[in-house]
Amino acid sequence: MIFYKRMIGDIQAKTGALTCAEMGIYDRFLDYYYSLEEPLPSDFDDCCRIARAMTKEERKAVEKVLAKFFTPTDRGYEQGRAEEMIAEARPKIEAARVNGRKGGRPKNANLRTPNEPTGLFSETETEPSGKTSQSQSQSQSIGFQEKNSVCGLPTHTLPDSFKAEIQKFRPDLNPDIVWGVFVQKTNPKDRTIAVWRSWIARERPPVKVAVNPLSDPDTRSSIEAEGVARGLGAWQEGKEQWASYKAKVRGDKLPGLTVAQLAQVAQRRTA
Repeated sequence: MIFYKRMIGDIQAKTGALTCAEMGIYDRFLDYYYSLEEPLPSDFDDCCRIARAMTKEERKAVEKVLAKFFTPTDRGYEQGRAEEMIAEARPKIEAARVNGRKGGRPKNANLRTPNEPTGLFSETETEPSGKTSQSQSQSQSIGFQEKNSVCGLPTHTLPDSFKAEIQKFRPDLNPDIVWGVFVQKTNPKDRTIAVWRSWIARERPPVKVAVNPLSDPDTRSSIEAEGVARGLGAWQEGKEQWASYKAKVRGDKLPGLTVAQLAQVAQRRTA
C-alpha cells in the first residue's frame, strides 16, 4: 500500500500519553506495516532498526510502543486495526494491479458525454482551420462596434454619429472643440456613444462676449474675447505661446519657423 487512512481523532486518543520519541516510533511502525502489508518482524532488534532506535532510551521506547499497540504472534507483531484496513484495501489493490498489467483502466465509451473532447478527429468533426467563419467574424465585429464605436478611429476625427448627437442635443456647442477636449480627458476604451452623450449634456454653454466691432480684431483683447466666446478660454501665458493660441482661435495653421528664425530664438534663450 502507498496510502492508508489515518484517523486523526482515534490516533490522538490512543497516543496522547506518548512522548515525542515514542510517537515517532509508532508512526514508523505504521508506515512499515502498511507499505509491506505485513506485521512487524518478531525480532526486537529488527524492530529497533525499523524505528531507527540506537540509544538505550530509544530502544526502551520501542519496547513500550510494541507492548502497548502491537500483539506478538507467529507472523510477527500484529495490530488489529492495520489488519482490517489492509484486508479492506486488498481487493482494490489487486484490481489496480490487474488493470496495470492490461495497460490501465478499461475505457468505457458510454460514459463519455457527446460534447466531451476525445483528442482525436472523427468523421463528423470538422478540422480546425485556424480561421473564423465569415458570419462569426461579422458577429464579433458588430458586437465590438456596439461596445465601443470609437476605438480605432483617429483621435482628431469626429465620427459622424457623434457629430449628429451633439448637433441634435447641444447645437449651441462647437462639435470640433468639444470633441478635442473629450479626446484629451478620456481613455480610448471609454469613448462610446453613451459616454459622449453624458459628456455633452454636462458641457456648459459658451459664454457670449460682446466684441466691439469698432475695435481692432487683431488685438490681444479682441482675440482673447473671441477665444472665450468659442469656449477656448483666455490665453494662459505661462502654458501656451501667443501665436499658438491665436491660431487655435482663428483656425489658422501655425506657420513654421525658418532655420534663421529658430537660431534667433535659441540665441534669445541663451542670452
